[in-house]
Amino acid sequence: MMLEHGWFAAHLTGHGPVRLSDRALPAVLGRGSLMLDFALMPGETGPLPLLHLGDQSGWTWFLSISLDAQGVLTLVQRQGAAVQALTLDIAQDCAAGGRMRLTFSWDCRTDETRLTLETIDGGQIRQRVGTGAMPLARAELAALAKGRSPAQIGPRVEWLAFGSQMQPVGPGACFAPSTPIATPGGTAPPPV
Repeated sequence: MMLEHGWFAAHLTGHGPVRLSDRALPAVLGRGSLMLDFALMPGETGPLPLLHLGDQSGWTWFLSISLDAQGVLTLVQRQGAAVQALTLDIAQDCAAGGRMRLTFSWDCRTDETRLTLETIDGGQIRQRVGTGAMPLARAELAALAKGRSPAQIGPRVEWLAFGSQMQPVGPGACFAPSTPIATPGGTAPPPV
């Protein structure tokens, strides 16, 4: 698990909430990332709920992430009349199975959202960029960390974490721009 700057808290399945910062949760998080890890058996698809956060009685606000039977990963967020949806076709990744990392990032100032899937075992990255960014409130963040109502964390989710930055994704996110990369042909500068 990452303990980088900007992370507030995490939920570990079987353990519960983990604080990653001494900072208090903000009243509203207008920019941030929600990251979660899950695993699939080779050939497994949905329906598989990964995360649902929200009001189930009137469905006036929610954030839901799930995988359907065709291998499409869907994120839907609603706040009142505002709705956004992002999808990723991960059927090829489902066929291979393995460990997956999903990152949802948003920035209300720039109205940008990103949904990224990294296949940890397969080295693939799929990403969808959208608009319609919506903030998360303190009560929603606390529910995610606790893993309790109004948050429902899917049975295949190993952990989730959230923070105040649009976190970088992919294997290159851990290297400084000048870090040489070992290749079969010898050490090379990083790609630009």
